[in-house]
Amino acid sequence: MLLNSYRIQFKNFLNHRTHLSAHSKFISQKKIIYSYYEFLFSWFVKCENIINKENNLPLLKNLRILQYINDRFLDYWMIKNYRTLCWPIAMYNNEKKQ
Repeated sequence: MLLNSYRIQFKNFLNHRTHLSAHSKFISQKKIIYSYYEFLFSWFVKCENIINKENNLPLLKNLRILQYINDRFLDYWMIKNYRTLCWPIAMYNNEKKQ
């Protein structure tokens, strides 16, 4: 489980944030990414152990749940722990209109 400070702040973040980072893409140093994954995977292991003990339902049967959590938590974790810069994404279709 998440620490209480993370849990409360993450819940507030989700309730008040009106957007997420596009496709959870961040340009970062290796040590920052490693730090995030160490935190994330230790959290996932704890969650899986709790779910397996209480429900006999392996979390890893549905990997989409883990991706869903990661998509939302990465945005929160990066903003909480590091200075971030948000750049807009523009799409351009250069195909000729007929």
